[in-house]
Amino acid sequence: MGEDFLDESLECFVGKGPEFEGGLSNHGPMAVEALVRMGHPAAALPWAVKYRERLDEAPTLRWAIDGGHWQEALGDGRRAGDWMTFFDHELTEIPFQDVAASWVPRLLPGLMAAATHGAIRTFHAIRSLEGQVNVLRTHELAQALGYWAAKYQPLPGNPLSSGRKRPEAVAILLARLAPKVRGPGLISDEMAELWGHPEFPRLVASVGVGTDVQAAFSRLTAIGARAYVANADHAPIALVHAVTAPAAVRGMLSLLSPPQQREALAYTWQAVAGLIATNAPAGLAAPSELDPTASDEQTIERAVASGDEHAIKLTEAAIRENALSPDPAYLRAAADAAVRLAAE
Repeated sequence: MGEDFLDESLECFVGKGPEFEGGLSNHGPMAVEALVRMGHPAAALPWAVKYRERLDEAPTLRWAIDGGHWQEALGDGRRAGDWMTFFDHELTEIPFQDVAASWVPRLLPGLMAAATHGAIRTFHAIRSLEGQVNVLRTHELAQALGYWAAKYQPLPGNPLSSGRKRPEAVAILLARLAPKVRGPGLISDEMAELWGHPEFPRLVASVGVGTDVQAAFSRLTAIGARAYVANADHAPIALVHAVTAPAAVRGMLSLLSPPQQREALAYTWQAVAGLIATNAPAGLAAPSELDPTASDEQTIERAVASGDEHAIKLTEAAIRENALSPDPAYLRAAADAAVRLAAE
């Protein structure tokens, strides 16, 4: 029954574009998939019907992507429709697992694409296909991968050249780069400013995250949650992605070889570092700030009631991460977002 609700909800977004209001990302397909996975399938369709009204129409094909020279179109936002058409074709010819296994490693160096929404949307699409393969869900994966490719955004430095410092300690140093006052603008624009910070690539490269990839991802999502809690008054939307992005990449690791998994970890650390360096001047929350919060069930109910796409996605990711490696920061961040970001 839940799978039927998911397909009906995803159908609301067919013909709709990946953005609205001048560059804000379409969270619809991600949020409805999260609602279903959290056990609230009946909430997905009415939420989708309401949310779809704000979205732009889908971009159209301009110039076909040349499979032999695809790098030339990477990161060209004008060619979102071209990339989506390309992946629609790929996915009619090749199983979705193989397409994802080929393209996720190629796109990971540009993980910050559309404030990480390309990767997050790809994860939700893959997870929906793991539940059931059909034309609607396959098309959604094409949309997600196409958006990631069109908005591909690398950050300065080489995260593959890791040092020995603990990421938690370096996160505090990165926070000192963040402006105390943040003006209006897109997260992607904030990330572009990092090219003017010579300290950023040095700090990113100073970290050693270890050889246990799963444990390292837990450290990254916990760092993201602690950054959210400490800076929720300053930049809650941006720092939601310091949890949801690494949780999404972790969810795609099974498609990657062990060396590719280590590369995924490095680029994920770079993305989390970028979000902290631009949006977390208060650093990370101390343990004393992380009092016990509500249960998983109460946290989910609050997120659903909030109606906010970021709170919904954060809650689903936080509960998933907390089950793997408990940390009070996860549910504390989710509880805050459900109140702070509640849709009107």
